[in-house]
Amino acid sequence: MIGIAMTTYNGERFLREQIDSILNQTYTDFELIVCDDGSSDSTVDILNEYAQKDSRVHIFQNEKNLGVIKNFEKAIRICLKRGAEYIALSDQDDIWIDTYLEILINIHINNPDIFISYGSRYPFSDVIPNTQYTSENLDFHFSNIQRLDIALIRAGIFIGATMLIKKTFFDLALPINEEFGMHDIWFVTLSEALNKTKGTNRIITFYRRHNQNVTNAKSLKEKLFLFFKKKSLMNKYFLASAVLERVPNTLLNPNIIKELHVIKRYYKYKRFFLYRISHLRFFLKRYKIYTYNIKPFYAFIKFLFWG
Repeated sequence: MIGIAMTTYNGERFLREQIDSILNQTYTDFELIVCDDGSSDSTVDILNEYAQKDSRVHIFQNEKNLGVIKNFEKAIRICLKRGAEYIALSDQDDIWIDTYLEILINIHINNPDIFISYGSRYPFSDVIPNTQYTSENLDFHFSNIQRLDIALIRAGIFIGATMLIKKTFFDLALPINEEFGMHDIWFVTLSEALNKTKGTNRIITFYRRHNQNVTNAKSLKEKLFLFFKKKSLMNKYFLASAVLERVPNTLLNPNIIKELHVIKRYYKYKRFFLYRISHLRFFLKRYKIYTYNIKPFYAFIKFLFWG
């Protein structure tokens, strides 16, 4: 059985579209576990409406606000407790294609040793009309070590909204430390370090972008703060450190261990752009990572000021 871990918070605007896309899956052996984080709009009423109609929908309301990361951890733990063999992560505002679960479970069946399967996303916007984006499967472009670097350095390419995760993975992955950044970044970093990730280039998620996304900065001031803040550098340091601490070295490729130590050392001391200029070797060795889908000049500016 698949447990679908969904978290909600004031999601009345788009929630029905996502739940409908989940309940209309061609693969039907699943439960939808929804943890609401204290919504003040009609989100809970909508959820209860669906729970009354479909016995696969189960609603849990938090007594206090947990935040998106810990709320996802709670939903995942409930799925595991209820016997799920695989966990899918669902946002409240996306739309899945009807074969989302079927495609990802087949990847696991054909690759029984992997922890995470993932598909491609097709972002669309409700803010800028007629704006469309595309995404490619990184398996076709990069080696395992390069994908690990992408998970650490270019975290946004991997998202939980396209993942299906084997239950045994969570023996290593939980609990989620909020110092890691977002939960899905931690999951992919850990899985790539173990070389147990497999993807497809098929679009399985319509990934909605709007001004209420948790990952969106809502003002120029916030965007500048995120661009220059040092915490983003420390997130990368904590991620690399956590993999080395949680995973026995016997399970890691020596080259992966070496790369994690390089990342850890680099982001521990790397604070100001003058330091980065003196360590251009780090940027040049990972040039393809920094410039993937980004113009080289812009990638270099990001390297200097953001990491």
